[in-house]
Amino acid sequence: MKYTAYKNALPFYEKNGFRYLTENDEKNSTRIMYLDLKAVE
Repeated sequence: MKYTAYKNALPFYEKNGFRYLTENDEKNSTRIMYLDLKAVE
């Protein structure tokens, strides 16, 4: 699953297992994140 998250919401998504798709958007107001649904049990 892919998601575009606003910077103020990043800690929530990190806590729930989302990872950054790329480091190229580090300075943007949003970051593209993903969650590997196969790894979720």
